[in-house]
Amino acid sequence: MKFPNLSLRLIITMAISCLAISCAGRNVGESPSEMTLHSLFPTSEQIAEFARHSPIMRDWQRKEEPLFFSGRRIYDYMDGAGELPLSYRFRVLGTAWYQKDDTALEVVIFDMGDSASAFGYYSIYHSPNDRFVQLDHRAKITPGYILVGWKDHYTVVVQTEKDEVEDDLLIQFAKAVMANIKERGEPPDLLRYLPRKDYIENSARYARGKYAFDNAVMFIAEDVFNLKENVEVAAADYHSEASDYRLVLLRYPKPEYAAKASRAFFAKLTESSLEIPADDAMWIVNDKKDKWVGAIIDGQFVGVALRAKDEKVARTALETLRQSLKQPADTDFETQF
Repeated sequence: MKFPNLSLRLIITMAISCLAISCAGRNVGESPSEMTLHSLFPTSEQIAEFARHSPIMRDWQRKEEPLFFSGRRIYDYMDGAGELPLSYRFRVLGTAWYQKDDTALEVVIFDMGDSASAFGYYSIYHSPNDRFVQLDHRAKITPGYILVGWKDHYTVVVQTEKDEVEDDLLIQFAKAVMANIKERGEPPDLLRYLPRKDYIENSARYARGKYAFDNAVMFIAEDVFNLKENVEVAAADYHSEASDYRLVLLRYPKPEYAAKASRAFFAKLTESSLEIPADDAMWIVNDKKDKWVGAIIDGQFVGVALRAKDEKVARTALETLRQSLKQPADTDFETQF
């Protein structure tokens, strides 16, 4: 079976492996997070009730009680891929299998600690060219195999064991889970500060920590942005008549942290110790790959332009970002995430 998304294929591989190591997970215990998570998995009775309005759910049964993997025990479920949710504010994941005849589905629910992290982890696994369905928020669907969505502080994955299924089955299972999640949750506030002009729909991403930054934004071997210091990162892709480019916005706890990060990034790109003229100055350099990179500092924010065709495109992008920092978008911008 060929999967179009390698990262999601890894999730499926590790999830199936979980059957063989189920002793590493545990059923609901004393943890309040696990008890809450347990209540979100639809029971066989709830599925039967759901099937009254969604016939495709008819005769599906939950095979067994959910298993839980908390904190760093997520590696027992996802191996090295566990670094990604841990880069956010991951608490615990639960997994349960559902079956009808010879077809099986797995539901995985990640308690990510807050809504921003739930969106962030979801955002890693989609791109503008993917197919989306509207649930409480948008969800990405790989037709026949996987649905990834989020609600409140939970990221939800519904995936097949091996056989292709109807898309509506994935959607209805996701709806059944999300019906048990009472709060809707909001996307990260930081996304409002990204410009709307020329924004490529469904390209917004949100990251916390170095590992998520490397996967969502760009890979830099060194932690030049000092991402361990409670830094939030939003990124999105843009298309103008002149060039495609990416904007990245980092929010630091203190302005001095932002200034230090911008200087470190400049030094990394130029391989020099040259000082930026002023902390609020804009700088733009060629990245030696025929693309232009630049940055601005605005208080506790660092704004970065990547992949610009020339210096003019980078400058215009950064000026647009500076304006957006002064006038952030309304919440209706969420409809484009």
